[in-house]
Amino acid sequence: AGNLKGTYYVGTAVGKLWSTTTGLAWTDKSTGGPTTPAYILGAYKSKLYVGYTNALWTYDGTTWAQLFSGNIDGTPLVGAVGNNVLYFITQGPYSRIYMTDGNQLYHVGTIESDFLPKAAGYLETLQIVGHQTDDSGTKLQWYRLEKNGLMPIFEYGDDTADYGGRSSHLSEI
Repeated sequence: AGNLKGTYYVGTAVGKLWSTTTGLAWTDKSTGGPTTPAYILGAYKSKLYVGYTNALWTYDGTTWAQLFSGNIDGTPLVGAVGNNVLYFITQGPYSRIYMTDGNQLYHVGTIESDFLPKAAGYLETLQIVGHQTDDSGTKLQWYRLEKNGLMPIFEYGDDTADYGGRSSHLSEI
């Protein structure tokens, strides 16, 4: 879910976006393109950024546009705005971390495992929370992007049960 210009958006499993300003009446904002799940990555520079399978789209409230066609490895699942760029993370195996200013796309790191990102936030730097995709025995993992690369900063659980995170909200207090 995301907010752009006072309108709240929700992505669906069939690629559509629905919008509301009141929470009572909803409007279909279909892309006319992808029919794979829609993941709202965040609002940046007056556009809503939406991830689809190997694709990134923007929506300004009227017009849809695809960005960086063929250059994204994996489905973008979560995003965060910080340091005047939009960061987004794809689903593993080998989850990719990208950043964009809306014009250029940069690959800034890789989580070399079957990582499933669940949340991203910008708290002085990019923070990523997620877990492995094996739900029978998985650990909650937290990473931080630093100047010298991606650093694991927290891990919880063991391989005997499912300790994976399902949701998180990262924000400054």
